[in-house]
Amino acid sequence: ASDAAPERTTSEGQEHTNANVQWEAAVAKHGEAVVEAGNDAMANVEYYRSGLAHIEAGEFGEENREQYERGLEASLHHAAQLAASGNGYLRDVANEDPELRAEIETIERRGEREDENKLNKQPVSVDTADDRQRDLRTDLEEERPIGQAEREAHELAETVDATHRQQDRANRDREAAQRGGETTRTDPAQQHIPRLEELEREQLEQRERNRDDRDR
Repeated sequence: ASDAAPERTTSEGQEHTNANVQWEAAVAKHGEAVVEAGNDAMANVEYYRSGLAHIEAGEFGEENREQYERGLEASLHHAAQLAASGNGYLRDVANEDPELRAEIETIERRGEREDENKLNKQPVSVDTADDRQRDLRTDLEEERPIGQAEREAHELAETVDATHRQQDRANRDREAAQRGGETTRTDPAQQHIPRLEELEREQLEQRERNRDDRDR
């Protein structure tokens, strides 16, 4: 028993030394900030993996399984996102971690599909094609009210112009009528003067004839 403790200590010391060597090599390759971010992400992954292992061993209750499974899924996704975004340290880790590698591939495939859709390439699935058709219909519906508004504005402008033209014609007709009315009012008066003189002359002549007849 007395020999076991030094053996374990030696083993732990060797692991610690190996970890330091691996850390320094990773920092030299990727940079300290990248390695620290990747290491933190993988620490979360290992925390939930360890919890699930304790549940499998009966050391944790089954009621905790769903919580740890969700935690593992979320932490793996976060680590994979970092790797897909360019964290080379996590890409190296993924070479030895099948779950992380699978999650990275899933994210990258999804990104490729999104890029294809943005470039209007062939739709990846029926759902994608339906989405594009819905987007097209939405675009057309958004454009249609604009075109209708422009047409209505154009028609309104034409109506206003036509109304103005009608008003101009009406004003000209009214002015002409007023001028004509003045002529009508003036001309008969001028015509009545000689007409009255003629009637008076006829009446005077008639009276003179009557007087002559009486005198005879």
